[in-house]
Amino acid sequence: MGVSWGVLSDLYDVFGSDQHQAWYEQHPDTVTQYEEDSIIQAFDRALSEYDEIWFYIRPESFHLFYGRVLKRTALADRIRTFEDIELIK
Repeated sequence: MGVSWGVLSDLYDVFGSDQHQAWYEQHPDTVTQYEEDSIIQAFDRALSEYDEIWFYIRPESFHLFYGRVLKRTALADRIRTFEDIELIK
């Protein structure tokens, strides 16, 4: 698609399309406050160079954990959410 993209993970924080991570089973309900704080800090470090951060949301599976991260990040004013994957061009 010609765009840089990454994944926000409740275990690995943010990792890019050129990185590979092992599959794991951790439900977002089990993320501790310490882990959440660490993920937010890593999110801020990983994405601080971007002026815009577009976050794809599937409403049927969007967990509150991810919503908290997007609200609590220092980069919240740069985040835009979208639900239509066809918008990526």
